[in-house]
Amino acid sequence: TQIRDNVFLFYSLNSIAVTSNILCMEGYGYQWLWGDATAISSVIFYTGLLLFSLSYVLFTNAFLDLKHNSPVVWIINRFASFIYLIGIGLCISNIFSMNRQITNGSFYLLYTLFLINMITAGVMWKKGFQTGKNYLFSWLIYWGIYCAGIISAIFEFNIINITYLIRFAYISVAILLFASLLEKFNSINIEKEKALSESRAKSEFLAKM
Repeated sequence: TQIRDNVFLFYSLNSIAVTSNILCMEGYGYQWLWGDATAISSVIFYTGLLLFSLSYVLFTNAFLDLKHNSPVVWIINRFASFIYLIGIGLCISNIFSMNRQITNGSFYLLYTLFLINMITAGVMWKKGFQTGKNYLFSWLIYWGIYCAGIISAIFEFNIINITYLIRFAYISVAILLFASLLEKFNSINIEKEKALSESRAKSEFLAKM
């Protein structure tokens, strides 16, 4: 239950981070919420980017249960989460006026973590873990669409706006991961019910003896 609550919490934080960035980039925040307060918009935008990175590593640790399945990668993600927390604090306080530099550095770290976690998920899939397969498949689709958008922009195919393509990529991975969450928790419930049934049957057998 604790794992289930944590995974949904981190998934929700990730969705909030993406939503906050869309509000800033599309101007909805200026229109509906903070008006001409550009300082607030800047803090929300950069904090949202860091929150996305933070929630991603925490979600990955919980979803893949890396503490048990890959302790070394779990430690790497935990260490990265502390770095992102410090970055969020610096962005909110804006002490050094380096929000852009902080978020740029955080994304270099995030790309490295993406690679490490996807390799780890592939290894878990090879060992028979369904969660590893679902995780890897979801993010491969995301990066496939993302790269297609970049290639389209570089060669000026103008098939679709790259911004909308990236959003479609995120929505796709969000839906796939949410479906994977439901599948994972359903299997946990089935195993729990099976264990309870076996325990109940054993108790009844002993009672008859």
